[in-house]
Amino acid sequence: SIAVPTYVMQTRCVSVAAAALVLLISAKAVAAGDPPAVIGLPGCPTSCGNVSVPYPFGMGPSRCYRPGFKLTCANNGSKPPRLLLGDGSTGKFQVLRISLKNSTMHVVSRGLHAINMSGGSGQWRWNLGDNVGGGVMYFLHPGSNEFILMGCNVQATLQRNGSLVSGCAAICPPVAGGWFAAYVAAQGPNSSTCSNIGCCQSSIISNRMSYSVSYGGYLNPLNDTQHYKHVKNVLLITEVGWLERNLRVVLNFTYSNNGRSRRKAAQIRVPVVLQWAVAHDLAVYNSSRTCPDDTAPSICKSKNSKCRDAAYCEDRGAYSCLCKNGYEGNPYLTGGCQDSLK
Repeated sequence: SIAVPTYVMQTRCVSVAAAALVLLISAKAVAAGDPPAVIGLPGCPTSCGNVSVPYPFGMGPSRCYRPGFKLTCANNGSKPPRLLLGDGSTGKFQVLRISLKNSTMHVVSRGLHAINMSGGSGQWRWNLGDNVGGGVMYFLHPGSNEFILMGCNVQATLQRNGSLVSGCAAICPPVAGGWFAAYVAAQGPNSSTCSNIGCCQSSIISNRMSYSVSYGGYLNPLNDTQHYKHVKNVLLITEVGWLERNLRVVLNFTYSNNGRSRRKAAQIRVPVVLQWAVAHDLAVYNSSRTCPDDTAPSICKSKNSKCRDAAYCEDRGAYSCLCKNGYEGNPYLTGGCQDSLK
């Protein structure tokens, strides 16, 4: 047999021992797992059903959330539980997702707004109701939502403080079979598009927390009961893309046989994307998009975070926080932004 030098055997032993040590450390690391990222304050719940609830939002005791950022986990028989905006008393907005990085919140609200055209015109107001506390500011996220009008020979304008934000008009030619037949004839039986024949959609680029809507009929065929007697004119503000995925649901409500729709307006859940920010009573809006020196530390608690001016409101300061480049986590918590490379 060939003799193996002693130094070769020692090298092999060291290599095997080193490999075994690496495997042992790796096994322990896998078994232990990385510690979960901290998203809330100690002793506070941070999830409701399958929705994560990061600070400054919170549920339960007031110490668990920043003033105004209260959410409610409703567990009254629903599976999974529903996360509601504010104290949940109205149940108007259900929270689906919260993003710290983008300062956005995806919510769903109940119902469309059916237009009563008996008087020839009318008003409607979209807002967040009584769900908003004094320490938080919510707005429609610009570019992520749209204004939709469905019906026949009706027009509507979306306004904020008297200024025009968006507008829509839906027309219906008087054809045999009524409005639905007109829509199908123009779009095709399986279409999921909207091009002013029976429906209209328009972008909302203004970020505000409430809007007023004025609507009215135009063109004489609006009163043509022969063709449009079963049409329900409806308005809605919704997330971009929702109508294309749910057009038939809305059509089934808007156009009904014998005046009876399959579903009530309040049964149709409509999603919107909100932008949120921390309101600061002592600060005012500034065009530099930066935070005042005395404001940033009171909002952005992590030393590895930065503050930005939300620039949504001209009479009140509104700010949000971000982890600095190379860090990730929750900038609203002390030590919340961690090195992303570790």
